Formats: sequence, structure tokens, C-alpha cells
Amino acid sequence: MAIAARLWGITIDCIDVPTVAAFWARLLGADAVPDEDLPGWLRIEPSQSGAPRLNFQPVAEPKQGKVRIHLDLRVDDIDAGIATVRELGGATTGERHDHDAGVVVVVADPEEHEFCIVQLYESAPPVVRLREMTDAEYDAWESEAIGYYTQDIVDATAESPQTAAVRAEQQLRELLPDGRQTPGMHLYRVLDADETPVGILWLGPHRRRPGVAFVYDITLDEEHRGRGLGRAAMLAAEQAVRDSGTHTIGLNVFGFNDRARRLYDSLGYRVEATQMTKDL
Repeated sequence: MAIAARLWGITIDCIDVPTVAAFWARLLGADAVPDEDLPGWLRIEPSQSGAPRLNFQPVAEPKQGKVRIHLDLRVDDIDAGIATVRELGGATTGERHDHDAGVVVVVADPEEHEFCIVQLYESAPPVVRLREMTDAEYDAWESEAIGYYTQDIVDATAESPQTAAVRAEQQLRELLPDGRQTPGMHLYRVLDADETPVGILWLGPHRRRPGVAFVYDITLDEEHRGRGLGRAAMLAAEQAVRDSGTHTIGLNVFGFNDRARRLYDSLGYRVEATQMTKDL
């Protein structure tokens, strides 16, 4: 006689139950509580009616090999989800799958139990359009660019804000001596499907490598992040470079910018050089 089963609980084997349970509790915004019937166990009760509870079982043996059943957690912003996993003591595995319907990233908890975080697109992946900046837009961007590039230098090198500001402005003047009219340089507003400006993109020739295009700046407005528009803007940049007859594109990313590095990795960019420093 067949019975109708329903999913009641999911159990994770743990060497360190408190650490693993705390990771999952913070990730899910819930509380891990002791199981009165099972000494040493902790559990997280479901937040929605009918959903399974999450159990944490103490075991003596560490995990060996890949678990063939895993959890999928849906998030609104895949990059924010990755950052949260890392902040809580988890890790990424380097495995990412981009689909028309969304993106899946394989991550792991503190005891290397792999699970997936999933961002589903509400519709088709976003598409953006590039429009050359107006003079007014360029003037507004220029002062902002010096400001955030100054902060990037401070964060990356520990230079004083005053020294970093001088360096940032000097480099901008060297690269754009004629402002947005500088030959070879293209400064764009990034527009979403509704023609709303959502960010900026600066493309131009590489200073030391003939025949290579370079992304000097790409910035999305804060309120438009987490929608896949950064990826769409990079794809639009690549298409603009191809349309110009150039077939290689490069960029620079500061070491502390994990979110940008993950995006570029997923788009197929490879590391050609790494600069490292040590405070003595």
C-alpha cells in the first residue's frame, strides 16, 4: 500500500554542532535551539508552514567526499548572498552556473557541506544600452570619480586621503586631458530597459598594449545594484569593443573588491598579474 510522504526535516551531520548550527541560523535569520529528545542536537524550526525543519546531528566522523543531496537557498542578490556566506565563516567553491532564468553559485558551510544559493531573474536576463555622456553628465561624474577612486587608493594602499586625492586627480587628468572629448576614450551612461540611467562605463585603449581595449571605470548606482545590470553592462562593453574591431579587453580590479572579482571571473576574465604588498 502506497503512503503519501511529506518532507519533515533535513539533517546535517556535524563535528562541531554549535558552529555549524550558528552559521545556518544567521544565514536564515532564525534561531538554533536544543532538541530536548536528542542530546547534543540542535534544530532550526521552519519559518513557513509546511516547510521542513533543519536538524544538526553530532557525529564523530568528518565529512568525506561530496554529499549527493544538497540544499538550494533562494536570494535576491547573488553577490550579497556570497558575501554573507563568507562573512559567516562559509566559503565559495568556485563553481557557478549562469542560466537564462537565473544564476546558481555553489558554496559551503564551515564544515564544507556544499549547498547552492540561487538568484532567479524575474524575467529574461537584463539588457542595457550604452549612451555617450553629455557635458553635464561628464562634469558631475568627474568629481565623483575622483572621490571614489581616492577612496579605492586609500583602501588598497593605506595612503593618506590627501596623497590619494592628488594621485587620483593626476591620473584622471593624464588619461582624459580633453575631458570626454579625449580621442579614443568613450564615456557612457548605462541605461536599463526603461532608458533609466543606472550607471557609467568608461572604455578606451590600453595605455601600454596596442590593440587592447580597457575598462577604466564601471560603476552602477547603489539603488540599481543586485539586478544583474553590472553583468549586462560588461557584456555591452564587450560588444562595443567587438564592434570597434578590437578583440581583446582588459581591466584592473583592486584586491579588496571581491564582488567585482567574482563578476569578472564568471565572465571569463583571467588574472595576468598580481601586485602584493606587506606592511613592515
